[in-house]
Amino acid sequence: MDWVAETLLAIYEMGPVCNVCLAKRLGMSRGGISRRTHILEDNDLISATDYPCSVCGKTYSYTWALTTKGQRWLERQGYKLNPSPIILLPFILSKPFYPIQRQGYKLNPPPAPPSVLYSEPGWPERMPRTTSERRYILETYGREAFLDPDGLRYPVVNMDGEYDCMGIRAAYTRAKQYGEEKIAKKALRLAKKLGCEWALRHARR
Repeated sequence: MDWVAETLLAIYEMGPVCNVCLAKRLGMSRGGISRRTHILEDNDLISATDYPCSVCGKTYSYTWALTTKGQRWLERQGYKLNPSPIILLPFILSKPFYPIQRQGYKLNPPPAPPSVLYSEPGWPERMPRTTSERRYILETYGREAFLDPDGLRYPVVNMDGEYDCMGIRAAYTRAKQYGEEKIAKKALRLAKKLGCEWALRHARR
């Protein structure tokens, strides 16, 4: 059995599953599983965050499930699959779900972020990091979620869909470091408009 079939069969049998439980099932390291799943993502697998693993019940950064395309590929290879017991709809609609539009689901985007996260530390954990995460933020919350939306640079909305004052401050600091004064001024204007404490202190200097 090749590694693709081995991985897809395990995920099919286990249901939406995290990398930790999948690694235990296949006797591999988490790094090895992560490389496999990201190669197969968007075609044979779909991923969501903030969705519990069906085995351990914990929520990790990625939870994986098999797509219809992945199931059909296994059937073409000669594997006999029972009708899938997995109810994928709650998984597919869980948020955030990055490749959802590429799976053909038509969803109306939610409104622009209504709330503001003011001074809570931890922006590196809340920020959209990967290209797929940043595309999701752009498609969901619009161009206002970035100070440079064309380049997917300087995000100011976190993965929970909130304007993030710490993220705006990080964008302001980086833009200053790189000599991008237009971006820096844009960040400062937005922070003042939202009432971010650091920007108000800056204005009183």
